[in-house]
Amino acid sequence: PDKVRLVLVGAGRTDDAAKIRSLGFEVDVFEYLPYRLFGDLYKTMDFLLMVSTYEGGPANLPEALASSVPVLCTNVGMVPDLVSDGRDGLILSGDIRHDIARLSAVIDNADGLADQLFQGAHENDTVIPWDDVILQHIRLYADLLSKASV
Repeated sequence: PDKVRLVLVGAGRTDDAAKIRSLGFEVDVFEYLPYRLFGDLYKTMDFLLMVSTYEGGPANLPEALASSVPVLCTNVGMVPDLVSDGRDGLILSGDIRHDIARLSAVIDNADGLADQLFQGAHENDTVIPWDDVILQHIRLYADLLSKASV
């Protein structure tokens, strides 16, 4: 607990924060955070910890990687498409008995692991810039419209 400070964001996180504090961790919590402030939040983070068992995306993965923040995450949603295990993040099993050694290695920077993840996140090229996303949508719609008018 003396090496880790957590920031929780989202509805219901106050209850989680109370439990985490009872374990001795320092925790900041935001039940609601305006989206325009997320960039500032990523600037304060060393890592994004995302241990969901199910996610449709999640949006926080590309946001973190685009901000050069390495991710520690379970293998859900876009994780296989965006995260290279050991390069720009760690893909966790979701079983704390297995993951604790990997998380401890990051916290202690064992064999330079944290440094490697920081460097990898900074060099990450899997996140598509918004300009490219928009262009891909425009091309897709233009292609669909050209086929519909045939």
